[in-house]
Amino acid sequence: MENGPHLWTPLIKSNPVSRISKNRAWHKIHPRQGIIPDHKLKAWYRAVSSLQHQAARDFLLFVLLTGMRFGETRQLKWSFVDFENKILNVPRELTKCDREHRLPLSDFLLGLLKRRYVFANNSQWVFPSVRNSYNCISSGSGLVRRVRAKSGIKFSMQDLRRTFLTMGEKLEVPPYVLKQLVNHSVDDITGQYLVLDIERLRQHMSLITDGFLKLLNVEDGEVIDCHLPGECDFAEVTQLRITFEEDLLPV
Repeated sequence: MENGPHLWTPLIKSNPVSRISKNRAWHKIHPRQGIIPDHKLKAWYRAVSSLQHQAARDFLLFVLLTGMRFGETRQLKWSFVDFENKILNVPRELTKCDREHRLPLSDFLLGLLKRRYVFANNSQWVFPSVRNSYNCISSGSGLVRRVRAKSGIKFSMQDLRRTFLTMGEKLEVPPYVLKQLVNHSVDDITGQYLVLDIERLRQHMSLITDGFLKLLNVEDGEVIDCHLPGECDFAEVTQLRITFEEDLLPV
């Protein structure tokens, strides 16, 4: 076989799409902007509260009130929850930005987790699968589909995260604080050097929680009752769980 430079002549000598780049005519992909507007949140929650399984109801409410990513929330374990200090510690291997996420919990969120812990039935998962408590919730598409069908509101899991961020912005939560609450990466030097106190973060987290609860008409008793007082400490929660499990033992 004859070898030579002429054998390597490219079939296409010029880039056929270079004109598109020159004219800046490439189609731009814009980020999605979907949220659940304030006036639809109550209807959304009514649909959520009508779901058959408590874990599914708590899961969707928790995503809305924390702004956490779906993948991170579904894999939460009880070992991540610090009841005593009211902090959720998400390990870096679960986070998108490869950084541990320390999320201060509002009183309402703490109460929700305490109730879930009492009735956890020895599952390691905060939000176990409705089919098998040994596994966590695997997919959110079914939950979203059922709530959409009941409420007529189109939304995605990512829309819940955007709704949380939008609520924070409306309540004038400082941008750096909001980024830290949702564990967003901070690109600028100032943000990278800024260290925010966990209790200051908690104040803003509580502000956002209260903002949502007002829209959900918590005064009307329509929001999930956590059944446990907000000041109940971890030892009391553990005792409640032991008592509950003993009540289930055969006599």
